[in-house]
Amino acid sequence: IPLKASGTYENPYLQTGVTATFTGPGGVKKTVSGFWNGGNNFGLRFTPTAEGRWSYVTASKDPGLNGKRGELTCTAPKPGSHGFVRRDAAHPYHFVHDDGNRYFMLGTTYYGLTSAAMAGSAWKAAVDSCAKHGITKIRFRVNVKLCKNATNPGPCSSVYGGDHDHLNPAHLRAVDEVVSYLNEKGVVADFLIYDSQESFYGTDEQDLRYLRQVLARYAAYPNVIWCLTNEFQRVPNKTRAFWEGAGALIRQTDPYAGQGENLRPLSIHPFGGQSNGAQFQSHDERWPVHVILQSGRFVPADTLNLVTLRNRGHRMPIVNDEFGYFDDDIREWGKGGYTRAVHRNALWGTYLAGGYATVGDKAQYPDGKPYHSATWHSRPEYEDLRHLNEFFTKKGLNYWEMEPANERVVSGERTYALATGDGKTGIVYAAVGGASQLLLPYGTYAARLFDPRTGRDTPLPDWTGGQPFALTLPDAQDWVLYFKRTGTAAARQVTRADKD
Repeated sequence: IPLKASGTYENPYLQTGVTATFTGPGGVKKTVSGFWNGGNNFGLRFTPTAEGRWSYVTASKDPGLNGKRGELTCTAPKPGSHGFVRRDAAHPYHFVHDDGNRYFMLGTTYYGLTSAAMAGSAWKAAVDSCAKHGITKIRFRVNVKLCKNATNPGPCSSVYGGDHDHLNPAHLRAVDEVVSYLNEKGVVADFLIYDSQESFYGTDEQDLRYLRQVLARYAAYPNVIWCLTNEFQRVPNKTRAFWEGAGALIRQTDPYAGQGENLRPLSIHPFGGQSNGAQFQSHDERWPVHVILQSGRFVPADTLNLVTLRNRGHRMPIVNDEFGYFDDDIREWGKGGYTRAVHRNALWGTYLAGGYATVGDKAQYPDGKPYHSATWHSRPEYEDLRHLNEFFTKKGLNYWEMEPANERVVSGERTYALATGDGKTGIVYAAVGGASQLLLPYGTYAARLFDPRTGRDTPLPDWTGGQPFALTLPDAQDWVLYFKRTGTAAARQVTRADKD
């Protein structure tokens, strides 16, 4: 809803503002803040949350912004529109949309997406390709940190216009284009509101004013989720109290934050040089909705299942947003870095602990490094992502009802399990194939073998539970098995030999 102030202001961003109260079916009310959009132009963005007729009235000290009235009618959502993403109160380590459809998070990183949008439309092809390969989230910086270099040849720009008391509406309109296009394609926009660069920051008052503008401008997009900053430990002159206050401000003022435990995702990204990115540091604070980790780039992929498990117990989804990029150089390993197989091991190990992950392409191409430049270069790793997404979302496996179940793996190298509490349905990932043993409750099970490299799915002979079941995989590559209980089997006496 465009609005125009009638007063004369040296800096409308500081000197005036507007809110609107929307009244919907059944008398439900929702108040939203407007945002400055250059000159004397302001805007309001609103997403109705119920079908039917809504009316609104604005409030402002400026006569041109005050007392404006209007109506709108909310019809049924279009196919594919599922509402806001929430932490699922019933299954708090997972996500769900407002309409009850599951949201399966699998992200990538395009830090320079805003810069790419200013350069032209090539970035849209990258978004399209991501969506086709099962990527459901893109992390990006609202500001532009790296620009006009080999990593990101795109233009430099800032959310600020000269100093921290002036905004740059042209920059924010590029962010508008990015978020709108992601929303059109069904991809979540993971906002890095701030970042670790010193020039991004002014006084706390200036920085919180900017945060309110971001909320006013973007909260109404159902595909937006919040990340306060990248690598908060590296931000100069911002205390832990500042981040707590910023997180609390979002929870309190985002009109779409949600109530109870069904909350819009909100977190903060740590610096993960060694162990400080492997343990979320805000578990004891009231504002976070999900956990963000940066762990894996400096530790073996073998550990990422354990890293995820160590962050459980707090009833929040766990997302490892920087576990390792394509072509990452992990010198500490002495193993040649993140090869395709290592990347896949890390990815599946994270998901088999009930977590989620974000990837990125760090390889240097003539047009930049995609995780900064937001360009697309086809790689086999993307097929691995597509296979993982389709496995979890199209096999009829209620993964959100499963818990980490490594205790069901009696033997086997780097073999992980995820299963329902009764053990009747589950998934096993063997990172290096080979032989292992699995312990299941009494019963018969239909089992299948899934190749995470090709997506090929083949049936296996039925399993029988109640005793350690031997699994022998085709080779030393990684494999996925999944099973469902199909019938009961009579309990039998367990002998000493079985126990041995």
